[in-house]
Amino acid sequence: MKSFIALFTLLFFNITIAQDSVELTSFDSLDITLTETNSDFEYPFKSLNDSRVVEKLRHKVNSINIKDLSVYNDSEPSYYNISVVEGRNKIIAKFNSEGELLSTNETYFDIPLPLTVRQEVARKFPNWEIVNTKLKFTFVKNKTPKSEYRVSVSLNGVDASLVITL
Repeated sequence: MKSFIALFTLLFFNITIAQDSVELTSFDSLDITLTETNSDFEYPFKSLNDSRVVEKLRHKVNSINIKDLSVYNDSEPSYYNISVVEGRNKIIAKFNSEGELLSTNETYFDIPLPLTVRQEVARKFPNWEIVNTKLKFTFVKNKTPKSEYRVSVSLNGVDASLVITL
């Protein structure tokens, strides 16, 4: 199994690099100076309901300056996908060669739910216990961001799940 994963990873990165349009790298493996270059990232969809975990990861993405990275190549237009991971929570952010944030795909586990989501869960499953939560958030520049909450609930050994899209 380890050989399969290693082979898949090797092939995936070779295919990606061969395309000369996308560089994949991990935030933690890079020497990154935190700046405030991408302030547009955080504010178009900032919400009072964002948990500290969400704010912390978004701040890391907001602080990335692509032009300071060792993988940056200004000789031709490119796209850069940066993964920012903390525990099970993850943001994959896509930047263009100008350093503009084009999109993010974000996944968060077991974060506090916004009031509107908690109210919807309570309405559909009164007296049920929330067992776990998952937030999938998608941002694409010049489009409306999308949040999808997956909530697992339980009552007397019976499990159910609910998907709420905002």
